[in-house]
Amino acid sequence: MYAAISLQRLIQLLVWPFVLWFVARLLISGIPPTNGLTWWRFMSSTVSYWSITLFVLFGFSHRWAPWRLAWRLFPVLNDLIFPDFNGVWRGTTRSNWPRIDAMRQAAKESGGLDLDELPAIDLREDPIEITITASLFSFRIVAKLAGTDSTSYSLGERVTRDERRAQFELSYIYRQSTPEPAATDESSHEGAATLDFDRKACTLSGHYWTRRNWKTGYNTAGRLLLTRASI
Repeated sequence: MYAAISLQRLIQLLVWPFVLWFVARLLISGIPPTNGLTWWRFMSSTVSYWSITLFVLFGFSHRWAPWRLAWRLFPVLNDLIFPDFNGVWRGTTRSNWPRIDAMRQAAKESGGLDLDELPAIDLREDPIEITITASLFSFRIVAKLAGTDSTSYSLGERVTRDERRAQFELSYIYRQSTPEPAATDESSHEGAATLDFDRKACTLSGHYWTRRNWKTGYNTAGRLLLTRASI
């Protein structure tokens, strides 16, 4: 998660608590002698204790991880630091593939296709399930798309906060694998998504786009709407 949150919030989470920890050790243990070696030992032990504490508190992503318990007890932490995205999210994709396919079919026929007809062609809707596993030290997104029996996993993630809307946005790049691709598909391709997080409604919504068969113009885009099914 550390790579998916802003520098400002990373400082809030790591630096200020460490400063308080350091001051508390000084008050409890007393100021060490002005001996370079003694100060080095004091600093190294302080850093070691803080690193272990940080790992215990924030290093796990399971339901009963200490930080996730604190986030459920004090939901405001989702807004002050970063949201807890962990869990299974289920919803639908709405792809523009039917419109691409209509143009492809029209290219085979002499009559062509009236461009004004394209907006009237329904988007393709498929169920999708996304599992997000996140802690301070890791962030992973795995998705399964029922329509093509495809599985994707994230290659890079970032969470940003839009201060004007007071809302978090999750952006990620993924690689998708399709075990039995159709003639218009690929066995593997990359894509990206940008999703708005609504904590009150527990939804992720936004758009995605793919690099699938881009040379032939079959690369798709669409809308994602997900609701948290479990934590």
